[in-house]
Amino acid sequence: MISDSLGFCLGLTIIGDVASGTMGSDLIARLEMFLETAGGVGVIVLGLLLLSLMFLSVLGWRMVLVALFVAALMFSGAAVLSLDAGSTLFRWTIIFALALTCIRGMRSPGLPAIMLGAVGFLALLSGLRGQFPLYSIQRSILLMVAALPMAAAIAHHLRTVNDVTRLLKMFLWAAGLYAVLGMAFLPSLRAGTRFAGGFRGAPLFIMTGGMLIPFVLWGAIRERAGVTRWYCVIVLICIGLICVISAQRTGAFAGFIGCLPLLIRFRFKKILAGTGLVLLAGVAVYVFAVLVPEQAAYVVERFWSTELSGRREIWAHGLALCLDAPWLGHGIGGLGEATGFHNAYLAVWYNGGLLALVIFTGAYLIMCFRSFKLIRLRVGAEINDIGRLFLGLSLACLATSFFEESIFSPSNMASFVGLTISIGVTRMRVLIRDTTVISETPERSDTTYAEGVWEREYAV
Repeated sequence: MISDSLGFCLGLTIIGDVASGTMGSDLIARLEMFLETAGGVGVIVLGLLLLSLMFLSVLGWRMVLVALFVAALMFSGAAVLSLDAGSTLFRWTIIFALALTCIRGMRSPGLPAIMLGAVGFLALLSGLRGQFPLYSIQRSILLMVAALPMAAAIAHHLRTVNDVTRLLKMFLWAAGLYAVLGMAFLPSLRAGTRFAGGFRGAPLFIMTGGMLIPFVLWGAIRERAGVTRWYCVIVLICIGLICVISAQRTGAFAGFIGCLPLLIRFRFKKILAGTGLVLLAGVAVYVFAVLVPEQAAYVVERFWSTELSGRREIWAHGLALCLDAPWLGHGIGGLGEATGFHNAYLAVWYNGGLLALVIFTGAYLIMCFRSFKLIRLRVGAEINDIGRLFLGLSLACLATSFFEESIFSPSNMASFVGLTISIGVTRMRVLIRDTTVISETPERSDTTYAEGVWEREYAV
């Protein structure tokens, strides 16, 4: 029997996605679940979709595949079993379809992505000697393919700053889909419970929303937002409301942390825009509190509580397991059907060993450092905003990894956001180095300034 990421209901599994009851091949288990629940029409539809992905891969339409991947992430962990299994198979196929486009060309996805691929490789080696080698090998290969050839294919397509911007905009449209799905299920909210929307568990649902909030805020305050600004404002209010009323703290915390660099500004227009958006979101929450006072009381109790839902005991047990064999990991799925650690760092350590933990943490620290460097370049508002977005998302990944392990998964929102940061910040570095970027500040709008800043502050 397959269950969706036990940790997203009662505690995260070591895998972070859906695990099979026998811990055999997750691919076979997914297929079995889909065939049992989707019916003949569903099988035909999924088959046609998978064939179309291969066709898009042959044509080299990488950004179409990426857009489909981001959209499919909105259905990860769906309450409808056939939809959950189908979307997972769909995403896995896209990972390999994008990887195949490397034959058309590829570029380095950045040191952080390569390091995440190395974590997958260490987990693969550990899995060979683990309790469930077939399961571990499959998941580890997915991690490696996503972090290396898939990311390299995406990086090859990003040849201008506008290409990077278009990649980030895909998350804006996915956020709109998320907001629609969340608001559509709002009538199903039961007072005194965590709101899960159309998902089987609130943690995964709200973590997805929390990771989308910084993208939407970026879209709302960027200089050239145009008509999309109001779209972003509406979506931001909806997702912010969903995250608050869910009473799910980690996902809401991720959204808050991710937005901080975008909100801490020194330009009056940016401060005014950010303050206005916060006030609008506050009004929406207040209206909800008046309409549903029972849930409002539950939300306040949850957010003000210092209780960690048993995580202290789980962390102590997980740390003890890691210290029993600190150097060599046990492979993904090493805990079997037991619940996991509620901590990505412990999960990586247990799965891949101490070296994997060092590499994993270092990858996100490098993302933070390079994003901060991108902000310091001061070569234009557009690039500055992108740097702030990347920094906020990197900090959100680092912070929430203390409480959840969804980031250590081959195909969910948190893990793909990490790859996007690595690809984006790496390509921005190269584009700034190879292309003259004109500053908005008149006295600095010359080629020598941009080149000098690069040599002084960013050539790392």
